[in-house]
Amino acid sequence: MSRDYAKKGGSSKKSKKGNMAIWIILLLGFTMFVSALIFIKDYRNEKNKFEQKISSAKKTISKKISTAKFDFYDTSPKKKNVALKKAYELEITIVDNYDSADHLKAKLTLLGFSVNIYPILKKGTQKYRITTGPYENKDKALANQKRLKRNKINSELKKTK
Repeated sequence: MSRDYAKKGGSSKKSKKGNMAIWIILLLGFTMFVSALIFIKDYRNEKNKFEQKISSAKKTISKKISTAKFDFYDTSPKKKNVALKKAYELEITIVDNYDSADHLKAKLTLLGFSVNIYPILKKGTQKYRITTGPYENKDKALANQKRLKRNKINSELKKTK
């Protein structure tokens, strides 16, 4: 049996097409590899820029914090020192629990009074004394006592030290 070697050229065309596909795949792979390298390089640059911005922001914030001056000592209303002078206060009542004292304080505050709650021990039990004031003179204290009386709240005028 003899072979026909004339059709041998046809099989070489198939191998050229196969080689061409391999080269295209290699070229695409190389392109993707280069693109990935460029992306990683850009990502690192952006990350470094971002970290630099953060560190500079931290520095400016720490400078601002270290140079911050608080002026709330000057802006708060100054209370007059009436402890040295004779002063008066109005004692409203003494109650057993803090909730009642706080409720009465809220009511008096809404009426425009400056209210204080003092915890005291009376006969071995905890009680709360509710007062308004201090007032610089007796006339102011009496005027506020009349105001309390109009709102049906009894009070007692007392001298403080």
